[in-house]
Amino acid sequence: MPQIAHIPDIDDLYRGTFDVEKVISLRPDVVFADKSQYRFYSMLKKIEAAGIPVVFIDHGKTVFGPVRSILIIGLLTGKVKKAKEIASWILSKLYLVFSRLKEVKNLGLWHRYKVFLERGYRLWYTQGRYGWGEMLYNLGAINIAEGKVPRIGEISPEYVIKFNPDIWIITCSW
Repeated sequence: MPQIAHIPDIDDLYRGTFDVEKVISLRPDVVFADKSQYRFYSMLKKIEAAGIPVVFIDHGKTVFGPVRSILIIGLLTGKVKKAKEIASWILSKLYLVFSRLKEVKNLGLWHRYKVFLERGYRLWYTQGRYGWGEMLYNLGAINIAEGKVPRIGEISPEYVIKFNPDIWIITCSW
C-alpha cells in the first residue's frame, strides 16, 4: 500500500524507540494501545497529560479478539458501520480458515503430530493456545507450548529439543 509511506512513524514501545513528542505533535483524537502495552503507561501518560486520551484494547485470547477490538473502536470513534464491515470481512476469512481446518482435522492425522510454533517476533518466541496456537488446537495438533506459555512468550531451545517436535512452523511475522 503506497499510502503507508505517508503515515508518520512514531517508532516502537517495545524497542524503547517510541517518540512521545511526535505523537503529541500529531494531535490525534485518541491513541489506542493493546492491554499488554499497559506496562509502558508511564510513557503513555505523557500523551494523556497533553489532553489526548489513551484507550487500552484487550484483543482477548482467541483469533476472534481483534474483531471485538475493531467493534469497540468503531463505537468509540463513531464509525460503527465501517467497523461492522471490517469485522464481517475478518469473520468471513476466519470461517474459511476454520472450515478448511475442520476438513483437515477430519482426516485424522494432526493429532499424531507434536508442533513447535515459532511466532517470528524473536527466536524461540511462541504461542500457547492463542492466535496461531488456537489454529493448532482446532486441528487437534499437540502444540508443545500449550500449558508452557499461557498466551505468548519465550520457550527455551532446550525445551524444544527435548520435546522433539515433528513439525516446526515459522511464521516470519516480524
